Amino acid sequence: MKNFLIALLIFCVWAFFALWLYSMMRPELSASNSGGPDQSTLVDQTNSSDTSSPADDTNSESEEGTVTNNIPGLIAVNQAGDVIFRFEEGIPIKRNQPELAVPASVVDFKYKLNTYLIEHPDQQLNVIAMYSASENIETPNLGIQRAEYIKRMLIDLGIAPDRIKVRSVINGLEFDRYGSFPSGISFEFTPWDGEITEPVRSSSSLPWSRTVYPWYTEEQIQVNSDLKRLREEIIELKTLNPNMKITITSHTNDIGSETDNYRLGLKYAKQMRLYLVRRAGMERKNIIVLSEGETKPIAPNETKKGRRLNKRMEVLVQNQ
Repeated sequence: MKNFLIALLIFCVWAFFALWLYSMMRPELSASNSGGPDQSTLVDQTNSSDTSSPADDTNSESEEGTVTNNIPGLIAVNQAGDVIFRFEEGIPIKRNQPELAVPASVVDFKYKLNTYLIEHPDQQLNVIAMYSASENIETPNLGIQRAEYIKRMLIDLGIAPDRIKVRSVINGLEFDRYGSFPSGISFEFTPWDGEITEPVRSSSSLPWSRTVYPWYTEEQIQVNSDLKRLREEIIELKTLNPNMKITITSHTNDIGSETDNYRLGLKYAKQMRLYLVRRAGMERKNIIVLSEGETKPIAPNETKKGRRLNKRMEVLVQNQ
């Protein structure tokens, strides 16, 4: 009986202690439940935050992609969208400026465009330049002015003006803190529409120059579309400038000796003179012929395309 009473007393003491401890902890639990979110609410809010944040990041990347991925680097495509060539670096544009600075790493783009047009006489080149609505409003717009800047470079190389069209594209460009956008020019080849877009020249058009690429054999040049176009242009210039004189400078690649190439270049230049005398009505005394042989290449002679580009005629028309 004594042992039973002792056990009962111990039980009552532990029960009292347990009830007291529970009563002390209950306010903290009540405050926690009433003052903050429960676990399920916290999880829902976390999931909601995680869901919205990636969506914002995606939209941001998509907007940047819309700007930078339209023209990745400097690219030329055909009408089907096939890439003709691509440089990793592009031609940058400056805010409110039509002039362009071509990086050294992409300067060969001119020769690639010229080669493609030589190999595809039924194609024309479209120069596409970007501009932004945030730039100065000008007429024509800055996109057209930038495209015209590239066109002048290509004409100086010898590409016929009527084979080059210019277009502009307005885009939400994001210029950097220096006012520069890294890639604002691209090219597209489309079927040549045959329209002559150059205005009628006046006497102030002189001096006038053109680089042409006849068909070559080992001993002579043959008439192609380049020479036919040159003939028409010379006739037009002669009508406006009766006393003009022409200088023909012939260039070759480095196949053969330097002496042989000089002589061959001079032979080609004389044949060109004869062509202009017979077909364009020029007087022989008003045409000077020169040869630079292989000494002034514009492309590497190590490749077939390079050798083809180097074998050319430069025609300069001036007033006497």
